[in-house]
Parts: sequence; structure tokens; C-alpha cells
Amino acid sequence: MSEVHIIPDEPTPIRRRGMRLTTLMVAVLIIGALVGVLGRAVNQAREAGRASQCFRIKQIAVAFHNYHDIYGSFPPAYVADSTGRPMHSWRVLILPFMGDSSLHGYSMAEPWDGPNNRKVLDRRPSVYHCPSRDCRASLTSYAAITGPGTAFPGPKSTRLGEIADGMDRTVLVAEVANVDIPWTEPRDLDVRTMSWVINDPSKPAISSFHVRAPTLLFADGSVRGFRTFPSPKTLKAMTTISGGEAVDLEKPH
Repeated sequence: MSEVHIIPDEPTPIRRRGMRLTTLMVAVLIIGALVGVLGRAVNQAREAGRASQCFRIKQIAVAFHNYHDIYGSFPPAYVADSTGRPMHSWRVLILPFMGDSSLHGYSMAEPWDGPNNRKVLDRRPSVYHCPSRDCRASLTSYAAITGPGTAFPGPKSTRLGEIADGMDRTVLVAEVANVDIPWTEPRDLDVRTMSWVINDPSKPAISSFHVRAPTLLFADGSVRGFRTFPSPKTLKAMTTISGGEAVDLEKPH
């Protein structure tokens, strides 16, 4: 008797196509998920890089102290004319102390918005711009804390010896993202009108596009970004030079 060989049934072509389509869909979903994860990781890495560049305002701290070495005080918030009108910002005054040639063409004989000085508005030095903020080339990302009791009370200069609350606990300059200030304009955050809530959208405030709290520059030259937002009470205490408030700061990044 001859042997009988039983050949198993093969999947129909339709079944094969269904299996291939399912496999393809699963592969597409997996690849999509991986691309999403990779995209978030790349964006986070890019933001971390931009955030680290925000710490280049350390150059401002160096310029402040170089200015102090020459003149015996920090620069005033602004230089005023004979009527008391603000003419020139501290951001212009410290440029020579950063080795910056951006003052070329800027005239101290006319106000910051005079016909000649308007020509340099779009020549903002990179140190005044946070790379996470997409804004016009004329705007600054950093503002001094000005007003009564601060290190920048107006056209009057402040000496290091006058900062009785501790230089490592006194803020000079802060990151701002919710207010447009041309970099040459003698305008900053005034304690009489600013908000004490970080990232307050309703009025000028210390603010940032970073996930972490905004970058702050202190009188001792340190630049810090905090893990959590300082409370309004703590923030206000950090702006005075001799208020006598107790300031308990967390460890910076």
C-alpha cells in the first residue's frame, strides 16, 4: 500500500494580507511612540541648553563688579537729564565693562529713543537675551529691580557697603518674559508697581519661559535658578538692601 502524505492547509492569501497589515500597524504605532518619546527628549535637551545659556547673565554680574571697581558703586538704574527725565539705562552704561562694542553709534548727548540712538535698538547684545524667549531683536530679557529700598533706587548709585541684608540674598537683576522692554530703554521692574507673584500674567513680574523658576542675579555676583518659585514674601525680602528681613533660600540648581 502506498503511503499517504497529508499536506497541511496553507493560509489563504486574504489571511496572510490581514496578518501583514496588523503587523504593519503595530510597527507604525511602536515607531510613532518612539518618535514621540525621542522628540520630547530632544526638546527637553534643547530647552536645558537654552536654560543653561540664560546663566550667561553672569557677564552682567562681572560688568557690575568691574564698574564698581572703577567708580566705587554699581551703576545707577538710569542717567537722568536736568529735569529728572531718564535718559540712559544701566544696560548701556555697563557695556564697556563687558568688552562690548555695541556702544558704537550710541550718543549720550540724546535720550535713548533719540533719532540716532533708535538706530542701535536692533543691535541688542546677546547677553541681554534669553534664547528661550522668542522676541524682537530690540527687547531685553533681563530687568533690574528698581525703586525705594533696592540697589537701584533711580539715578542714585549704590555701594556694596550699603547692602546690609547680605549680598548673596539681595537681587539685582531678574529674568522677565511677560513685559516688553527695549534693551536701551531706562525702564525695569519697579517694586512699587510690579507683581510679587512669579509669572503673574496680569502685570510686570519676574517671569520666565523656562520650566524652573526665573534666573536671578544677586549682588555677590552669583546667578541662580531655583527648583521652586520663591514666595511673594521671600521675593520681596530679596529685593531690599537693608530691610532686615530674614531670607531662607533653598539650594539653587
